[in-house]
Amino acid sequence: MVIDKVIDPVRAAETAALGVGAEAPAALPIIRYHHVRLPVADLDRSVDFYRSVLGYEPDFPFRVDGVIRGWALHHPSGVDLTLMLDPERAKAAAGFQGLSFLLPNEASLRALAVTLTERGLPHGGIVEGLAGFKLPEVSDPDGHLLGFYMAGQRSRTPV
Repeated sequence: MVIDKVIDPVRAAETAALGVGAEAPAALPIIRYHHVRLPVADLDRSVDFYRSVLGYEPDFPFRVDGVIRGWALHHPSGVDLTLMLDPERAKAAAGFQGLSFLLPNEASLRALAVTLTERGLPHGGIVEGLAGFKLPEVSDPDGHLLGFYMAGQRSRTPV
């Protein structure tokens, strides 16, 4: 893929350093993410959070020697999630934003902020970022940071 027009000279230099604009191999025909897997310290607590706050439903458990060690969670959007019991890795990943969700509109973003506030869960409030309006600094029970963005928006002013 060759980029015909670059507006921002800083971005042009940054993307050139990554090889953007050079001939690249054909892209793999990915349809969407199949699932994301997260390590957690307490399965029940994490399943409850993702179910009650984000609308995920338990699909099936992962058992090791007959003991449930994880849960596959399904979301109507198709953005599925797997939670695996692994307290050490959960602790190591705390504070890292590995998941960002795209919500359809401002009303959805505001409804989530209200839900979080009503449950006493901290968040950064709705702010404008590089990719448009977002709700940052949302943590799951293990401290994984979650980002929520509003579809169809781009920032009006570059940072």
